[in-house]
Amino acid sequence: MPLPFAILAVPLFLGAVALYVVLVNRAFRRLRRTLAARGYKSPAALAAMSGVVFVLPLVLTFAYTAAAGPDTGLWFALAAMLAVPLGFSSAVRLLPARSARTAGRRVSRLPYARMGKGLLATCALLVVAGAATGQQIAFQLLPVVFAAAATCLGIARRLQAADAAEVLARDTRPPVLYLRPFQGEEGIFVELPRKRREFLDDWRRNILRRESEQFLTLERYLADEITRVIGPFVALGNPVDFAPPSGAARMYLADDEWTSRFTELAQRAACVIAVPGGSAQLAWELERLHAMNLHQRLFVLTQPGPVQQARSARSRARSWWVRALTKPPGARDAAPAAWSTFARVLRQAGYDAGAADPGPGAVVGFDAEARAVVLARELRGAAETVQTMRAHLRSTSPAP
Repeated sequence: MPLPFAILAVPLFLGAVALYVVLVNRAFRRLRRTLAARGYKSPAALAAMSGVVFVLPLVLTFAYTAAAGPDTGLWFALAAMLAVPLGFSSAVRLLPARSARTAGRRVSRLPYARMGKGLLATCALLVVAGAATGQQIAFQLLPVVFAAAATCLGIARRLQAADAAEVLARDTRPPVLYLRPFQGEEGIFVELPRKRREFLDDWRRNILRRESEQFLTLERYLADEITRVIGPFVALGNPVDFAPPSGAARMYLADDEWTSRFTELAQRAACVIAVPGGSAQLAWELERLHAMNLHQRLFVLTQPGPVQQARSARSRARSWWVRALTKPPGARDAAPAAWSTFARVLRQAGYDAGAADPGPGAVVGFDAEARAVVLARELRGAAETVQTMRAHLRSTSPAP
């Protein structure tokens, strides 16, 4: 092959490989979404189905090459890895539908904690067996089994989270109620700066599927400070959750009772915090707060700006590499609604959102006429954010 064509072929080949990986990933994600939509949201069910769908193309390829010869086996395997998950996505629609929306405290019939510990013991046995027999298959299985163990233990920790009713019974101070669009609640709200020596600890947490101390959702960023300074941090949970996220204590309610319980919690709350969004539920909650004349207790928080800007190409490459190794699996950067979009939601709910975007790291409150007031901008810490809200609450509360 002439050199110019060889040079051109390399990026084309790499591009084709990348495109294929993206398509396979999307096919598996479509399968998981279809299962969850049918009400099969258990991580065990999703993992079992994904495992079957991953192994089946390999089995089919082995059978095909045994019958037709190895010449076209690779192409058959590549096609099967795409076709099988897409075919299963259609097939699972025939499964009996379950309700994906459930109320009450999250419990599981599977003992995830014991499963995780059992899988960790299996890892130790694989190491011993591999060292004793010299079989590489034991060491090849080790990362998969370890990842499954870490995932099970992570789910077990989330299932042990306290229910909001228990938290409110234990801490009688007026709570802080958190409003947000459900689809973005686990997005990364802030990335805290790290020291160089903390890199290995972040990497270890990532491997063990433990929660990051640098990549934080809004509620993990503020939960401890809010609870210390103002009151218990609570939220109405997404009814499709299998396990509650970390941060605010969740209260999972049936569809026919969440509006009344929201009203009850809002009246009791010391304050309500929200993030910009455009969901119908958030719009109703904001409108309800205005109708109950509770808008002076409402704070809207905008996402802080980047902790540090990489200036040189070398710094940007290093930052990308550190992020890739330490960012939690499945975590995604938050994509907050544009302020102009949220301002329309506020105006429809009866608020005066003002003309300007408050910018990153802002705390926005509301005066007696429901006009937006930017209380602070470019805040960098949880303590500053919570103290800003507390000071505003004190200034607007009636004198004794």
